Amino acid sequence: MACTRMMILERICMLFFILSMALANCKKYPPSIIEGCYRLCTDYWERTRYDVPPLWVADACRDGTFSEFTNCYLKDEYDKRDLYKRSDNL
Repeated sequence: MACTRMMILERICMLFFILSMALANCKKYPPSIIEGCYRLCTDYWERTRYDVPPLWVADACRDGTFSEFTNCYLKDEYDKRDLYKRSDNL
């Protein structure tokens, strides 16, 4: 009886540990970065296809899940700046 309670408690603790690590690695960008990446993604579609992006492409660009445009340099630059800012505070 006590053994099963310990196992349940251990699993609950493990769940909270995993959730805390997942939340700690969550990265949010300011709206200007998100909008800039959206514009770059839709511009990429227009440059490569010479057409206005359909709704599903616009939605994928907004979500950041458009497979042909996976890396937005604005997010990379923001991450670098954020990293330098943190290292200055050390």
